[in-house]
Amino acid sequence: MHSIINELFTNAIKHAFPCDRKGTIRVEFKEKGWILFFKVLDDGIGLPEDFNLDESKTFGLSIVNALTKQINGELSLHSNNGTTFNIRFKEQQ
Repeated sequence: MHSIINELFTNAIKHAFPCDRKGTIRVEFKEKGWILFFKVLDDGIGLPEDFNLDESKTFGLSIVNALTKQINGELSLHSNNGTTFNIRFKEQQ
């Protein structure tokens, strides 16, 4: 999980705030029963409208996708007034 957090946080720092733009990056973690919810949000410039997470060829997001699959998680993305990456997975026994 540490690697996913690191990669998403690094991507936000590198891409969400160009030209010395100021902003906020937040990490949230919630638990509901055996389901865990992890989120990295920023209030940066967001992603292009035609961005498709499943077709992304970037190295960073490829790592995030692979690591999410390793924990049998589901990765989703929302880009509205910034970018939010959501990961949902079951707690490992």
